[in-house]
Amino acid sequence: MIEQVSTQTPFRTGLKFGLGFSIPFVVLYVIAGALINVTSRQASKQLFRDSFITKAYGPNSGLKLNWHKPDRRSADLFVLGQLSNAGADTWEWVKIQVDLYDKSDELVRVCESRSFGPLHPGENRNFSMSCGGSSEDPLPTFERYEIRIVDATYVNEPKPDDDGA
Repeated sequence: MIEQVSTQTPFRTGLKFGLGFSIPFVVLYVIAGALINVTSRQASKQLFRDSFITKAYGPNSGLKLNWHKPDRRSADLFVLGQLSNAGADTWEWVKIQVDLYDKSDELVRVCESRSFGPLHPGENRNFSMSCGGSSEDPLPTFERYEIRIVDATYVNEPKPDDDGA
């Protein structure tokens, strides 16, 4: 009787068996990693582009003061008014500045305030600001004031056809 003796050792058999299972797993791992890498790069590029799409506030922004009126209190000046956005972009953190002038037309105080929240195209927003005078530290005597919008932050809103990615 002829007995067959295997020329392969148990180690070689185990190695072949292990490679047979590990090769497909490694291939799937590499493919999944490549897909994740491509997807994350696309998302990163979009975030990077969105973070640099910005506009500076300027005369063409469409922001304007519709009206304003002073409300003098004992030691302070409150200014009530309304902002509007007649432009095509959304703005937030609209910075309003009031300059106080004395009888000789010298600047005696600068007051600033911000309007919070987005101001979309076509919207109006009421505001009230204080110049910060108090009984302990009253405002200097002034004759007139000038008010203006000095800054605003552009809001980069996604377009309606944008899927958010």
